[in-house]
Formats: sequence, C-alpha cells, structure tokens
Amino acid sequence: MNLTQASLRYPITVAMAVLALAVLGAVAALRMPVSILPDIKLPVLSLVTAYEGATPAEVEAQITRPLEEALGTTPGLEKMESLSVQGRSILTLTFDFGRDPQQAVLDARDRIDLVRNALPQDAGRTQIQPRDPAGKPVLSFFAAPAGIPLERLRPFLEDNLKGELERTPGVARVAIKGGREREIRVEAEAPRLMAHGLTLSELRDRLKTGNASAPAGDLVEGRFSVLVKTAGEFRRVSELGELVVARSEQKAPVRLSQLARVEDTTREVESAVFLGAGEGVVVEIFKESGANTVRVVEAVEKTVAALVAKEGASPRYRLESIGDDRRAIVSTIRNLVTDGILGAVIALLVLILFLRDPVFPLLIGLALPASLFAAAVGLYLAGSGFNALTLGGLAVATGLILDNAIVVLDALFEKRREGFSWTDAALMGSRRVGLSVWASSLTVLVVFLPLLFIRGALGEFFVDLARSVSFALLASILVSLALIPALVTRPRVGRFLDARPDWEGSRGGSGALFRASRRAWENFTALYERALAWTLSRRRLLYTYPALLFVSLGVLLFGLRRELIPEAPSRRIAVEFSMPQGTILPVTLQNAQELAKRIESIPGVERVLLRAGLDPSDQDLDQKGSHWADLSVTLGPGRSRNRRALSRIRTLQGPPGSWMDAAWERDASVAWLEAGGSRSDLELSAPDDETLRRGIAWLRRSGGGDGGMRFDWDTTRETLLWTPRRDAMALTGHTPKVLGDELHAAIGGVEAGAFRQPNRDIPIRLRLARQDLAGGPNEILALAKDRPPVPLALLVDEQRIREQVRLRRLNQARTTGIFLKAEDPRARERAADILLTGRAAALERETGASLRPTASALAAGDNLRQFAFAFGLSVLFIYMLLAAQLASLRAPLIIMSGVPLIFLGIDGALLLTGHTLNLFSGIGIILLSGAVVREGVLLWERAREAGGDLVRTASSRLRPILATTLTSMLTLLPLALGLGEGVEIQSSLAVTMIGGLAVSSFLTLFYLPALLARSLPAARN
Repeated sequence: MNLTQASLRYPITVAMAVLALAVLGAVAALRMPVSILPDIKLPVLSLVTAYEGATPAEVEAQITRPLEEALGTTPGLEKMESLSVQGRSILTLTFDFGRDPQQAVLDARDRIDLVRNALPQDAGRTQIQPRDPAGKPVLSFFAAPAGIPLERLRPFLEDNLKGELERTPGVARVAIKGGREREIRVEAEAPRLMAHGLTLSELRDRLKTGNASAPAGDLVEGRFSVLVKTAGEFRRVSELGELVVARSEQKAPVRLSQLARVEDTTREVESAVFLGAGEGVVVEIFKESGANTVRVVEAVEKTVAALVAKEGASPRYRLESIGDDRRAIVSTIRNLVTDGILGAVIALLVLILFLRDPVFPLLIGLALPASLFAAAVGLYLAGSGFNALTLGGLAVATGLILDNAIVVLDALFEKRREGFSWTDAALMGSRRVGLSVWASSLTVLVVFLPLLFIRGALGEFFVDLARSVSFALLASILVSLALIPALVTRPRVGRFLDARPDWEGSRGGSGALFRASRRAWENFTALYERALAWTLSRRRLLYTYPALLFVSLGVLLFGLRRELIPEAPSRRIAVEFSMPQGTILPVTLQNAQELAKRIESIPGVERVLLRAGLDPSDQDLDQKGSHWADLSVTLGPGRSRNRRALSRIRTLQGPPGSWMDAAWERDASVAWLEAGGSRSDLELSAPDDETLRRGIAWLRRSGGGDGGMRFDWDTTRETLLWTPRRDAMALTGHTPKVLGDELHAAIGGVEAGAFRQPNRDIPIRLRLARQDLAGGPNEILALAKDRPPVPLALLVDEQRIREQVRLRRLNQARTTGIFLKAEDPRARERAADILLTGRAAALERETGASLRPTASALAAGDNLRQFAFAFGLSVLFIYMLLAAQLASLRAPLIIMSGVPLIFLGIDGALLLTGHTLNLFSGIGIILLSGAVVREGVLLWERAREAGGDLVRTASSRLRPILATTLTSMLTLLPLALGLGEGVEIQSSLAVTMIGGLAVSSFLTLFYLPALLARSLPAARN
C-alpha cells in the first residue's frame, strides 16, 4: 500500500496528522531561540598574559616563547598564533574541530603551570578564555553621569547595576568599559628616599606589610574559645600617610607622608568613551549560549527600567541604548518572512494566470503552510532556532514545496479530464508522478549529505540551512502525495471542483484576461513545438556541449570575484582610526573627536560612539593602544543613503601619519569564518628575524619598492634604550636586575597592596614623583639597598632606537603581513596572485623566507574547495539515487547531462547582478544540482510511456515544467532583489538559483529531448 492509497483509506487520520503537525509547529516556532546567525562553538583558546611596561621584544622573549614551547605539544593542536605587543602577550590556539573546548582549557593550563616559575615575577597570571564567535554583546548602553562625578560613575554602576543585570535570566555576563577607576597613588620623592636610605622596592614592601590582617587562631578563655585575628589593614586613606616606614638617625619615626605624596585619585586614563561631546561608560550585556536573544534583550530592558525608576526624579546616571541586536534580528527575520510570503503570493498569482484556473493554485498553496509548520517541528527537535540561515532555507524550500504540489495536482486534473473519478484520478495520477516526486525531492535531500564531510565551522554554520530545507521537503512529500489526494477525493470538494465556473468563458475582465492568456499559451506552445522539431533535426548541436561547458567553467573559475562572505550593508559602520605609534591618548582623542564631528555632519548619520585607547577588559588587543580609536556609526533607514554615507566616510582624511578604515559592521560568526578577517593581502614567514628582513628586502627590490607594498614589520615605535655600563655598576655595587626593578617601579609604577572597601579593593600604586623623572638619566638617581645613590647617567648609555610594535609568530615562525597599495579589491587579489605564482618559489630559494596567502584567504580557498568537493559528491549521490529508483545506469546520465551547463545561468546571473562567488552562492549551486533533475525525471518517464513522438511528449510536459520553474524562481525573486534590511547575504544564494533554474528549464525543454532522441530506440526516427 503506497502513501496515496493509505491516505484515501484513512483521510481523517491524514488530516489530523497534518493538523497536529501544524499545531506543534506553531508551538515550536514560539519557543525556538532567535538570533541573526547560528551559534558556533569553536575549539579556539585565547591566552593573554599581562607584563606591564615591557616592550614587545621583552614580552616575546620572556613570555611568548616559553609559553609557545610549553603549549606546542598540546594534544589536538592544529595552529598556534602569537602576538607580542607592549605589555601583553596574546596566544591563539586552534584545535582540531570537534575537540572539547573545556578539555583544551585543562590541557593548556597544565602546560602553563609547568613553565609558570620560568616567567617573570611581575608578569600577570595567564588568562585562558575560549573564543566564542557569538560572544558579542546583544545589548549595549551608554551611561553618562548625572548626579555624580565621572570618576564615581563606573564604580557606582559596577556596585548597583552590574549585579542586577547579571541576575537577569539569559544574561551570561556584563562588561563595563571606559570611565575612570579609583586609585590610591603614592608618589615618592627621590631626594627624601635617598636621605633615609630607602629604595622604591623597600617602600613597597613596607606598604604591603603595614597593610595586612591575619587570623591568629583560637584563644581558650575558661570554657570557651575565642577567635583572635589582627586588624592591620588601612581603614581610611589618611592612615597611609601615618604609616612608619623608616627611622631617622635619632631613631625618630619617619612616616610615609614625609617621603611621598598620598592621593585618593583615579588611575591614569587608558581608555575613554564618548557619545557626541559627552564622556561616559559603555555597559555591554552578553547572553548565554543558546538563549533567545529577543527575550534576553526584553528582560534586560525591564530590569533597566526598574533600576531607572528606582533612581527617582534625581538620577545619578543616564542610560541610552546604543546597540540592540534584537532590532536587527527582528528586522532580518521579518524581512525574510515577508520576502518568502511575497514570493509565494507572486508565484501563486502568476500561476493563476498561467494555468487559467484560480482553484488550482489555491489547492497548491495549501501545501505551503502545512509543510512549513512541519519543518518548524523538525527544527525544534533538532535543536535549531530561527536565524538567517534557517529562514533562508525555508524561503528556498518554498518553491520546491509548491513544485511537488504542482506536479501531483497536474497529474490528478489530467486524469480527471480523461473521465476518471476523483478517487481513480488520485490513485492513477499519484502513481504516475509518485516516482518523480520522490526522486526529485530525494535528489535535493541527498545533496546535503556531502555537507557532513565539510570540516570545521563551515559545516556547523550551514547545518541549519540543510535542516530547514530537508524537513520542509520531507513534509511536502507527505502533503503532496497524502493530504492533497485525500482532500480532492472528498465528495464535497470533488463536486465543487467539477462545478467550478468557466472563468475563461465569463464576460468580465477576468474572462478576457484568461482568454488572452490561453491564446498566448497556445501560440507559445506551437512556437516551442516548431523550435524543438528544428532542434531534433539538427543533432549536431549536441556537439556544442563541450564548448559551452568549457566557457561556463572558465567564467566560474576566473571571471567571477571570489570571497568567503558577501559584504552586506547594515545600519552600523565600524570606523577604525589610528595615529602614529606612541601617540598619547589625549592627542588621539582630540583628533578622533574632530573626525567624529565630521562624520556626524554626513546626512543619514544618527550618532557616533567613540572609544579610544585600550580598556583592560578588551579581548581584542591586536591593534589597540593609546594611539587607537574605534568609531561606531549608527545610520538611519535607507540603504542607498547609507551606502553614500559609507562612501563619504571613506573619503575623510585624518592628520598626517594617521590611518583610517571604514566598513559595514559584520557579525562575529562571519568574522570567525573569515579566519579573523586579516587585513593584509599576503603573509611572509621566516625562521628568524634576519631571514625575514632578507625576504622583505628581496620583495621590495623585485616588487616595485615601497610604493607597491607595505609590511606591518615596518610599524615601529621610538624606544629610549638605557644600556648598563657594567664596569660602572661593579664599582658602585649596582646590578642590572636591581636597577631594572627600580626603574620599572619609578617610571611605570608598581602595586603596593590594596585599600579594602566593602564592595571592592582600591589598588595602591607606588611610583616616583614625575618631577624626579623630567631630566632623564642625568637627574634620575639610581637607588640600591646599602649603596649610595648615583645619577643614572653614570650607570647607563642612552640610545634612541625604533622597535617593532607587534611581533607576530605563526607556529613559532616569525610572520609579517604584506599590504598591497591598490585600492580596488580585485586589483589587490590579482597582484597577490601574481606575487604568489611568479615570485614565491624564487623568494624561498634565495632568502629562505616563504610567501603565503593570509589566514582569511586560505580559509576562503579551503572552504570553496570543500564546497567543490561537496558538489562533486552530491552529483555522485544523485546519480546513484536515480540509478536505484529508475533501475537503469544510463537514464541518470542522460537526465543529469545538463547539470554542468547550469553554470551558464549561474555565471550570467552573478555577473549581471554584481554578486561574487561565495559560500552562499556555493550553497545555491549544491541545491541546484538536486533541483534541476526534477523536470528531467518527469520528461524521461513520459517519453518512455509515449514512445517516439518526442515533440508531443515534451509539449505535454511544457506547462508543468514551466510552472514548477516559474514557481521556484518567483518565490526567490524578493530574496534575490534583497528587499529589506538583513537579507543581503542571502541574496547571492537566490540569484544563483534563479540563474541556474532558468538555464536548467531551457536544457530540459531542448537539450534533453535531443539526447533522448539518440538514446531511446523508439525515438531515433
């Protein structure tokens, strides 16, 4: 008993089953998590070690290299990248995909513990953090002070706002950045220290030991014991000045206030946040993995509203929302749903005119909601949520769902016109096209099997799209072969269908429209029959196949620009601004604020959020520092105006020596797929620095000099180098180690304990008074225990040098990025290809340095190669499936012969629309490999039944073939046009499928009959 027979025998059961799926689908849709893109868990760890005051070279030698050697043997490690910048060592460990991130953290921590004692004592503890590509804030606020000064704003928010927000359901953590942080600063004066024979190190020890509490144990008093502890911690800031740190020659106590100035102040500003002209802080809310973004944002807004109401009429701060993922998510999902509905409505309206029967398309439309609700149930059970990929997959599946209904209903109505009862028509029609429906649907499903072999995050990234299409298509088979036959065989429905009026014969405008449609269709059919007959009489046209295939593949491989993820306009522009290395923060802020004002004057710009410097909580430490600023530009509605705004921002120029770049803000998951989105065009690697310098010099000589390329190795900063005079130190009793520690404390400052408060610890920072450092080594006194102070100029030689700002290593080899000067991305790609193909081998042979693509380029190439592999496997699986279903080895070859030629349509569509060859167009190509054989199966089955009259056979299938193709293309049309914000990255998928479907229909109607004429014995004459 097949599916249709079962549905006719138990129609109520089928109806209730479909209704149950619809109800469950509605419930599932309400409970599924909502996000822009699916959450991807990557086995990537970020290891950050602070070493304040150290230069990049010192950080690399004393922190980075020992950690690299220890971590190089971590199980499952695939790649290790390191970056050494001033005061920070950043290691990024990439493990084999599928590696448990928590186990990777444990393995890394064990190896770090082995070398912990070998690291400098002043270095901070290595922080290990799994990198989360979706770990960007879902909601951000700008907080400005109202009733409190700016320096109290950040502590106040941390004490009164942060905890409340972190207790909100779905919130993982809250980060507060910018503002001021309280600090107890102790500035010692060198002459007074010298007069009492103290060094900064000794003073630091006195501060720590004089600010300590400790338990002393239990003291027995009679029948009870009493806990005893010392309370030696400072309770008031004024107590620090009263601390006795030394004794005078007369044994009088010397207090800290006699040697140093104690201030309750804020630490020196390392970062600042401005919204317009007002300074404040940024509050960022991060959601838990898998939580519904929309609901988390709504819950946080309720919490914030309650806290603001609690502040009353005299608030101490003002909050303004500056980033809300919910709006982007709601807008994207709403536009995707709207595009899908609009495409389905357009397709059904065109089908009404095309088929000249309003009832037929309405019956077809019944298949759509039932299939989509059933797909929602499958997505919910599989753990997926609503995002751009699942909804894009459902939009793609809409046309395929309607195609199945069209094929089945066309066969039912055809049998009814031949005089059979509705029951017999349902049985005979479904039996006639059942194999085609199963074959065409399963061929689309099997194209997703190769995605199981795609490694890494890419496979995880597209699994939601595969699920949505698969679940929808499986449901469409049930609806088409079970629900529709059961529905039309109901007595009342059958009588209604038989008694429906002759709309074509009516006298109204609709009748005239239908009659005109019929005449146009008859003329088109006659024209097609004549064209097909002419084609069949000239079978040498088949010999054009190799030429067409060669041209299409050539354009695909060499004529289309390739990228990983297409750039899509949004309501946010990310502007990066940099001053020359070493620029102090106030100068950077002044220039960045001037740039922000110029951006604010551009039409369409609503506000500009400026962040300058490096906040200690930032994870992205690659470029940032006192010379760096980020400007987040929020735009109003209107994509064309926003594109003009981006163009105008890119034309702005900063002061001489500055650098600026502007681009659409991209999702964190997309950035991870692009392997971090490296800005460089090529990378040069070498085993050591000298080899790298030789490679750079060789490339400059052979590549057009500095005007053609730039190296990030050239990004340097002036360094004042004090080289110890060892003979002088030996005479005075000083040592380089003690001298270095004292200078570090004098210039950079060191922590000397903490002033404990109920809610936080305020650091106590000790350093030398600034006036004692103003004269350089001639006036700085070198202090050492039990040694007379001497001017630093007697102990060191001063030299000014330039050192690299960022020292990069990849798998323990020195690496530098190469930036090509061409502005056009395609010109840079061509220049990079020329360098790689023409000079890489000679460069390595002559210098020992190796030239390679960037990580993002390697990721793009690797991912596109994986897609090509998946496409080949999908074609093989389709062939095996068709061979099993048709019980023939030759028939699938004939039916699939036109699949390679769909690249003609794909090339033309991408070139005409300006789209690139990317991951989404690659998904479209894979989907097409299954979708284009649908009409071929129908024509093959009908040709075998009809015998040799291929013209009449093809003509009889002309309407369903064109109807299914038009349906699929029209449902994708709004998505291809990119109607609405947030759907642009799906546009290339829709464009690819529309171009491929258009050409596949032409091949099915002309090329396939020509092949059948040569392969079917009855059709050869």
